[in-house]
Amino acid sequence: MYSETLAEIWSEVIIDNHPTKAEYIDPDNSEMVQDELLTKDEMWKTVHVQTSQYMTQVVKCADRSCCKAPRSSIFNSHSNHSE
Repeated sequence: MYSETLAEIWSEVIIDNHPTKAEYIDPDNSEMVQDELLTKDEMWKTVHVQTSQYMTQVVKCADRSCCKAPRSSIFNSHSNHSE
């Protein structure tokens, strides 16, 4: 599958001496629901979307009525993330 190949290639990229991590997520197994994403407002984006020069990242918030519990340690490693 092309998407998996791209994820493998992007995971081998080094940006400013920092490794990158890319992972293909099958849309059928994703936690994101397309219809729900289309209804999000600017406040939701302020809390959940982080952007930089190199990427746009959608992250979970600490409000369990909004997002499921995180599966990674991102809350531990990014202290500027809204909790």
